[in-house]
Amino acid sequence: MPHKINIIGDSIMQFYVIKKTLKFTLFTLVIMSLISCSQERTHRRFEQSKKMHDEKIECPEGAHVEYIPWGETGWAKVCKMNHGKFTAWRGDNKVIDGQFDNGKKVGTWTYYDKDGKVEKTVNY
Repeated sequence: MPHKINIIGDSIMQFYVIKKTLKFTLFTLVIMSLISCSQERTHRRFEQSKKMHDEKIECPEGAHVEYIPWGETGWAKVCKMNHGKFTAWRGDNKVIDGQFDNGKKVGTWTYYDKDGKVEKTVNY
């Protein structure tokens, strides 16, 4: 029996293969574009923060320099002074608990180990 050629079936199969290939290609191009834009923004941010590191600013006693995000792609270099309750965490674990008064540690500061047990206390 001679082999019957199914032109319509073959054409439909080729159409689906081409459609999947185009979808994959478009998806790949979109992902590559997003990665490229992200790298460009990261590079721009690095350049800005490098220039900020080179610029010296004087903070009053008890204050420290801090870099904070500003706008969509910028950074701000500011003097910050801690005042009031202070807690530091690593994940779900509190590691430091204390109090600042105009940039100076006051009262009892408690330091915790990774299991949440008191490691030490310091009075200021």
